[in-house]
Amino acid sequence: MKKRTIVLLLILVIGISFLGYRHYAFEYRYGTEPETDLTETNTDPLLDDQTIMKNLSKYEDLSTLNLQELNQTSYVIPGLKATKTLAGNTATDFSMCTSMTPQGICITEKYLFISAYCHTHSHNSVLYMMDKNTHQFIKEIVLSGKPHAGNIAYDDVHNNIWIACTGENVITSERTAYLNCISLEKIEKYDFNSEKKPISYDKKYQIDGFSSASFLSYYRNNLFVGHYYEGEWKDSYVVRFPIDDEGGLETKTVFGNHEIAYGKEKAVIDQYCQGVYLDTGYCILIQSSGTKDSKVQSFVNSDFQEDVEAMIDLDEQYKLYLKQQEALKSLELSLEEQNHIVESLEEDIDDLKEEKAFLIDEEDKEGYQEIKEKIDTLKDEKDEAQLKALSIKKEINILQREMIDFDEQAYLDRTKETKEYTLQDDQADRTFVFPPRLEQAMISKYGDYDVYLLFESAAYSYRAQASSVIDRVIVWG
Repeated sequence: MKKRTIVLLLILVIGISFLGYRHYAFEYRYGTEPETDLTETNTDPLLDDQTIMKNLSKYEDLSTLNLQELNQTSYVIPGLKATKTLAGNTATDFSMCTSMTPQGICITEKYLFISAYCHTHSHNSVLYMMDKNTHQFIKEIVLSGKPHAGNIAYDDVHNNIWIACTGENVITSERTAYLNCISLEKIEKYDFNSEKKPISYDKKYQIDGFSSASFLSYYRNNLFVGHYYEGEWKDSYVVRFPIDDEGGLETKTVFGNHEIAYGKEKAVIDQYCQGVYLDTGYCILIQSSGTKDSKVQSFVNSDFQEDVEAMIDLDEQYKLYLKQQEALKSLELSLEEQNHIVESLEEDIDDLKEEKAFLIDEEDKEGYQEIKEKIDTLKDEKDEAQLKALSIKKEINILQREMIDFDEQAYLDRTKETKEYTLQDDQADRTFVFPPRLEQAMISKYGDYDVYLLFESAAYSYRAQASSVIDRVIVWG
C-alpha cells in the first residue's frame, strides 16, 4: 500500500510538473514579456558557438557545417533580447520589446532584411536591416501597425520591399490580407532615432481570397502569396500576383470605386507550409509545425512551375503587344496630324499664290514682295512637315516589322480559366530535414545562390520549449 502511495505521489508530482512546464512554456511566455534594462536593439547572440553547432549537428543535412563556416557565413538575428520600437503608431517615445519573433527574410544587393512581430501584440512590428557583406546590424525599421509580417520580398526591378500585412476589408470591414510595399530608397533614408515614428507604406493592396497572407516571395516581377493552415480540414495554397510597370499590383475595381488585387494561378500545397520560392526550373516549399522537425522540399519542373513560367511569358508578351499597339496608334495619329499640317500649308500657299497674282495685275510691288516672302516661309514649313511625316512613316514600318504575333483573344480566354495544381509531399524530388520552427528558406540571387535559413525558435516565446534553438540566419550551400 505504501509503495502504491509513493508511485501515485510520484505520478502526481510529475503531472503537476508537466502541467506547470506547459503553462510556463506555452501560455505564460506566449503572453508575457520579460523586463529589460536594454535601451537599444541588441546585436549579440543568445547562444555560444558550441551550443549552436550542437543543435545543428543533430541534422544530417546541416552536419557538414563547421564552426569556421558558421562564423563566416551566418548572421546573428538582432533584437531577440530586446528591440527598440514603438508601443503603437501614436506613441511619442521609444519602447523596448522583448518578445519580437522573426518571420521573414529577403536579400538585396547590399542588405539582408529580417521581419519580426511582437508576440504579445504590444509593439509595432519591425524590419532589421543588416549589411549583407559585413553581417553587421545597421538599424531597425519600425513598421506602421502590428502586422504578422509573415514574410518579406524584394522586387529588384522597382527596388521595393514587399511585406505581408493585414488591414480592413474595403467591402465587409473585416480583417483581411494586404500586401504593402516600401521603396528601398525610403528605407535607406529612414532614421527611427530622429523621427520617432513608423515608416509609411508607399503602396497598400487588399488581395482577393486571403484572410491573411502567411508568406510571400518574389520571382520574375510577380509575388507568390500563400496561406498557412493547420489540421486536416483545409488545404494551404499559394497564388501568383503580377506586378505592373509602375511597381504596384494589378487591380480590378469592384463595387464602384474599391481597388482589389486578384491573383492568377493557384497551387494547393501541404499543410504547415511556411513559404514557397521559385527559380528557373524548380520551386522550394518550406514546412514547419511547432516542435516537430522542419522540412525543405524541392520540386523540379512541376506542372505548377511550368505553367507559371508559361503564363509569366504570356503576360510579358501581352504587355509588349499592348505597348506596341499603343505605340503604333500614337505614331499613326502623329502621321495623321503631320499630313493634316501639310495639307493645311498647301491650302495656305495656294491662297497666297492667288492673292499674289491679283497684286501683279494691280502692280502693287510692295504687297507682292510681302506675299512672296510669306509663301517662301510656308514652303519651308511644309518641307519640314513632310520630312517629319516621312520620319514617322519609317518608324511605323520598323515597328510593324518588330511587332509580335499575339492572339489577344486566346490569351484573355486563358486568363479566365481556373487552374489548380498540387505541390505535396509525394511529388517532391528531394526533402531536407532541418531543426524545428524553420520560418523561411530564402535563396540568394546575388553571387552565391546559397540558401538562407531563418528560424523563429530563438524568440523569447519559444526558447523554453523542447526544441533546438537557432539564433542565427544559417547560410547553407
